[in-house]
Amino acid sequence: MRKIKTKCHQCKKTYIIEKLIPILHNNKTVRYCNRCLKKKNKNQNDIIIQNKRKNLLIKYHNTCQQCHRTINKLQYLHIHHKNKNRYDNNDDNLLLLCIICHQQQHKDNPWVYKMMSKQILELQNS
Repeated sequence: MRKIKTKCHQCKKTYIIEKLIPILHNNKTVRYCNRCLKKKNKNQNDIIIQNKRKNLLIKYHNTCQQCHRTINKLQYLHIHHKNKNRYDNNDDNLLLLCIICHQQQHKDNPWVYKMMSKQILELQNS
């Protein structure tokens, strides 16, 4: 495979690459380095999930889909990805869960479980 010298559209650094990742931008093909491409995809995913969260909150009236508890403090209602792939934002893969039910879904991941335990304590103390 041929090596090509190109500039990243985002950070403007010059990279030598073997494979181009073209993306259309204002009818021009632009290229991103892997670091900037990951960052760009993550930002787009964050915007998508925020919009999906708003829609789920409206659709289910701030109610957990698992225990059917209504939660008034929205920071304790989470979006859970059934297949645990945070980039798969299809409606059939998303659940609106209270933090307690969401923690139960992640009991196999100690780090996530511990992080949610702190939020559950906050909820119980408020």
